[in-house]
Parts: sequence; C-alpha cells; structure tokens
Amino acid sequence: MKALLTIAIAAVVISSFGCRQASNFAGRRDPIVEEDYPQIAVVEGLHRKVVFSRPAVTDAPNQPMSVVVGVSNNTRSKNMHIQYKFEFYDQNKVPVEPMMQWKYQLLPHAAEVKLIGAALDTKARDWRLVMRPAR
Repeated sequence: MKALLTIAIAAVVISSFGCRQASNFAGRRDPIVEEDYPQIAVVEGLHRKVVFSRPAVTDAPNQPMSVVVGVSNNTRSKNMHIQYKFEFYDQNKVPVEPMMQWKYQLLPHAAEVKLIGAALDTKARDWRLVMRPAR
C-alpha cells in the first residue's frame, strides 16, 4: 500500500513537469511586440546610408516563398560594400532551415541593386532581410 501511494505521488509530480506552459520563464520579456520588428533590418550604422524600395513577395501555394528588394546607396559619392541575408519563418515564427548565409554586395553610387532571397522549403510564411556593412 505504501509503495502504491509513493508511485502515485511520483506520477503526479512527474506529470506536472510536463504541463508547464511556455509563459513561465525566468528571463525578461522583450518590450517590443513581435509584429513591431521591421521586416527589413538595417544594422550597425548602415541605416543612414541605404534606402530600399517596396519588397516584391511571391508566395504561391506549393512553391517556396521568394522576395526581391531594391536597395540603393544613399551616400553622395562613393560605392559601398554591404552584407545581407534573408531569413524565412514558418507560421509559428520558427526559422525555416537551412538559413541563408551572409552574402556580399556592392552598392554603386546612384544605382539600385535588387537583393533576392528564396526559401528552400514551402513551409515559409514570413521573411526578414538583414543588412550590415561588409566585414
């Protein structure tokens, strides 16, 4: 009887660990709502040096998503080297693997360059473009 009671208590304790919700965590919450993050992120001081056009997104059923974004060098006189990558996410905002690696791109003065990214999986439902100065 004592062994049966011990097993029953252990089963209740073990099953309670499996029922924890994702909202119970010790870390600090991000003050920015996920929907407020930009789809085009220009980082490391590059935001004053580039401008971009409206993205063209192709998201046909049963085909991988693709995105084209026109980017221009906003400096007055010199060419600029950047790195960029597209990130694709499924309906739950989980990154779709494999993730794109950083690509190098020359942005000539006074000309638009088209940055093109395509998911390798049909699960992609959302995307993000990240640009930074070339390293």
